[in-house]
Amino acid sequence: MGCLAWAPVARAADEVYRCQVDGATVFSDKPCGDSAERIDVPPPMILPPPSGPKVDLLGEAERRDQRAAERKAKADAEWTADYQARKEQEEKLRAARIADEIVTGMTPEDVRRMRGDPITVATSQSGKSQRMTWSYLLDDGSRLHVKFTDGVVSSTSLRQEKK
Repeated sequence: MGCLAWAPVARAADEVYRCQVDGATVFSDKPCGDSAERIDVPPPMILPPPSGPKVDLLGEAERRDQRAAERKAKADAEWTADYQARKEQEEKLRAARIADEIVTGMTPEDVRRMRGDPITVATSQSGKSQRMTWSYLLDDGSRLHVKFTDGVVSSTSLRQEKK
């Protein structure tokens, strides 16, 4: 029954007429005037389904979406871990500033605000890494050495002066 209903539609599509109406070219399935010219339309080309393995497009799309979701979840987890580490470092530095302590990760500006200008500054270059050591003379006569690597405190040491 479905084939019988489809057959007349396919036949009607084969009849196409070209006409000139008010200076414009018009195409119609019925003659549109004395100048109507019938155009033969070739039958549609129906391709058979491909032979060989069937392609699961929906499955491929779902797998692609799953991989994208996994990559996003991984990137989000990395960002969250990095954010937490930065927040912890910021809190550590804030607490050290309040306690007037020099800790790793502080900038030269942080140290200068807390201790003032150093009495000596030594710099060196090691590959791509820049190193700097600031020395301070403390009230008890000992020396505080603050070592910076690439612009942040990497270590501190306290040395008693020999008498």
